[in-house]
Amino acid sequence: MSKNEKIKILATAAALSVSGVSCNSAENDNNDMEKQSLIEKLKGLAGKGAKTVMPEMAMCYDVPAQPREEFTCPQCGELIYVWDDRFDEIKTIIERLKAKSHDVKVERICKKCAGLIPKESYDNDITFKFSYKAPDAKEYHIAYSTNIVDFYALEAALNGDNQFVIWGDSIPLSEKADALKNMLGR
Repeated sequence: MSKNEKIKILATAAALSVSGVSCNSAENDNNDMEKQSLIEKLKGLAGKGAKTVMPEMAMCYDVPAQPREEFTCPQCGELIYVWDDRFDEIKTIIERLKAKSHDVKVERICKKCAGLIPKESYDNDITFKFSYKAPDAKEYHIAYSTNIVDFYALEAALNGDNQFVIWGDSIPLSEKADALKNMLGR
């Protein structure tokens, strides 16, 4: 029996042990005894290599076995496993802005290189380094965000819109004022 199967059996036993009414109620003594008997049987099965049987009500989620991709930070060379970062969607937004003559760029870097977590930290993740050069500016304004909504708000702001639509919801730009100030530097 695999370790995962044992964990599922024990998790089922734990779920059953915490479900229902307290054992102090006389009317529930019979149900509680049945639950306790089932819990003991499941614990016994966990040690014998039995197949896992999950009740229909149980919701079990397995962690994806493989990340979506391996990413190497272009600044420090750190290898980072990425499950889902929406980078393709963000690149599409940036390309639409470039097509309208906005001077914008986006790249992925690790949060250590962005200065968002300490260099000596063992954890690492990616962020999006967004560069924006206003028409009258000499240098790019740099901002970091991992939030796809920030990029949709940015696109709406640079297009002169008062709102944007994401996931079927219409969101006024006023709700993203802080994010826009961070992204545009104004």
